[in-house]
Amino acid sequence: MSTNQTNTAGTAHQSSKNVTSVEDCATILVGLIQQLRQDNGVPENEEVSLYVTDVPIVHSTLSEYEDEIIKKANLVDVVQVNMKAGNPMPETLPHVERQIGNDTVTIAIERQAA
Repeated sequence: MSTNQTNTAGTAHQSSKNVTSVEDCATILVGLIQQLRQDNGVPENEEVSLYVTDVPIVHSTLSEYEDEIIKKANLVDVVQVNMKAGNPMPETLPHVERQIGNDTVTIAIERQAA
């Protein structure tokens, strides 16, 4: 398991606040996943699970681009975290929080057991 590390540096290549499409959001999510990998010493060829807050822009993005995001980011699965439904974000995982459009989005990655 990885140590807990919060990364608040600007890691998206484009302004996350000015997201105008689910395609933009998909690009930002993949970039954030890659940055989390780099910051936590997780090789790109290692499969990880993605945890992401279930807000409207992310929900719409995953509805359209989940397969592409899984492939580009080498994910084994995607878990949409819904705090209101009692499904909290695992706090011990490396994570990053970003403003995407009008929503605050938290993403975390989890290494798979060997």
